[in-house]
Amino acid sequence: MTRKSAVSSAWAMPVEGKSLDDLMEEYTSRLEKRVAYESRFFRLMADAMPQIVWTAQPNGKADYFNRRWYEYTDTTESAAMTNNWLSIAYPDDLAANKKLWASAVKNNLPFESELRFKDKQSGGFKWFLVRALPGRDTSGKTIKWFGTCTDIDEHKKAQANKDEFIAITSHELKTPLTSLKAFNQLLQLQMEAATAVRSLATA
Repeated sequence: MTRKSAVSSAWAMPVEGKSLDDLMEEYTSRLEKRVAYESRFFRLMADAMPQIVWTAQPNGKADYFNRRWYEYTDTTESAAMTNNWLSIAYPDDLAANKKLWASAVKNNLPFESELRFKDKQSGGFKWFLVRALPGRDTSGKTIKWFGTCTDIDEHKKAQANKDEFIAITSHELKTPLTSLKAFNQLLQLQMEAATAVRSLATA
């Protein structure tokens, strides 16, 4: 008997009364249960987070959103899976972010951007910081995308108010200086006129 046939015979022999097929079936069943358990655990953890959590396939197509997404957007799961997640973005933000996301997916690089999503309660738009990282296998190939959307609307409003305050303050500070400069120019003109009059009087 050759070494190859000996090995094949060994694998064909029952182990603890089980054939190779039985062992493979048992291993597959355990693996499926493990994957199902970890999937449920991930979803429970994601639903407990205050941020929107999502995942996408290697090609960038979203395949999961946590409960927070549906609470904010009031969309159904089927709609979320068939429509691009950028579809509820503010129109002015859409084109640039589609490009950024396509580039990240193509090059397997982290994605980060700020954009506005429509709020179902107010009907307006809120700013979100969107981040995504590629999940890679041992060979470095992307097998999943993991992303979050964090509400930064209050921060953006505070920043806008701060910028507006600085602009107003700067204008108010410049106004007195402009007035003083104009007054100084007026004084110079008056002094020049007085000098000219005196020169004519003494001529």
